[in-house]
Amino acid sequence: MVNSDKSIFEYEISPFIQGAVVLGAILLFTLVTLIFGKLGLAETDEGTPWLVACSMTFFFAIGNSVLSLAADDQNKYWWQSILSFVLLAIIGGGMAYLFSGVTIGEVDSYKWLYVVFTFGHILFLAIVRTMKRIVLLAKEQDSRLRGED
Repeated sequence: MVNSDKSIFEYEISPFIQGAVVLGAILLFTLVTLIFGKLGLAETDEGTPWLVACSMTFFFAIGNSVLSLAADDQNKYWWQSILSFVLLAIIGGGMAYLFSGVTIGEVDSYKWLYVVFTFGHILFLAIVRTMKRIVLLAKEQDSRLRGED
């Protein structure tokens, strides 16, 4: 393994790649929980695939927002983030429907969680973007005060 001084937060990772990884995690965790349910090792019901999809979508919202720190072009990252979030919610929800056989309307609590997570994702992105801007302004002000212009 290559030892690098760079943090994971310094690598610019496309939101579409992040979404694809999370989709893979949704598939993996859904299959594992369903297999454990069939073997009697865990209690599952028709809402379990929806729980996995909703949880992983929330995980994407948080991780995607934190990884936005490394983005050079914040505007491009934002539209890619929002588009990948929507695609993840639709495809993840479709996978949950295929595995469970019930629609999101039949599991009402998850429908509202998706609404909350959608607004939360946008809010997380805005908070991180604002924090990044404040840090950059503070660094500029600090360099001006030190006469490093």
